[in-house]
Amino acid sequence: MQPNPYKAPVADLTDSATETKRFIWWKIYFFLITAISAIGLVAILLSKTVGWLDYLAVPISLIGTVGLFGYAFNRKILLPKFWLYFVVVDLSFSIAYEFLGKVDLSDGMAQNGHVISAIIGWLFSFPGYYAIFRYSSPSTDPWHIRQ
Repeated sequence: MQPNPYKAPVADLTDSATETKRFIWWKIYFFLITAISAIGLVAILLSKTVGWLDYLAVPISLIGTVGLFGYAFNRKILLPKFWLYFVVVDLSFSIAYEFLGKVDLSDGMAQNGHVISAIIGWLFSFPGYYAIFRYSSPSTDPWHIRQ
């Protein structure tokens, strides 16, 4: 039998060759930042001066971890618009936490040491904010891949 010349061509748009694969570094970053965040959250929650802001950090951190997972592993989780709002809330909360948190983050360091430590922490966490911001764009994977 000959193929029908009037039939429209078909293309498999979900082929693995057309999907953008995340670099392995995003997956490594995800596991590393998740481990560091878990240790940090446990340390803060076990502190004697824990306050309501510290308890609020737990769900925000967990939601951020889910968003970072979605970005690193190309998984659809919730909607892009949610992640756009969340990254704004998360970044705002993180800045506010630096000034309003009751847990002493300096841990006996001199002022210069604390400032350097805070800068290193922000530099290390910036890729996470960037990843969630990129994840919030409907034009990036996995949102634009047709199923």
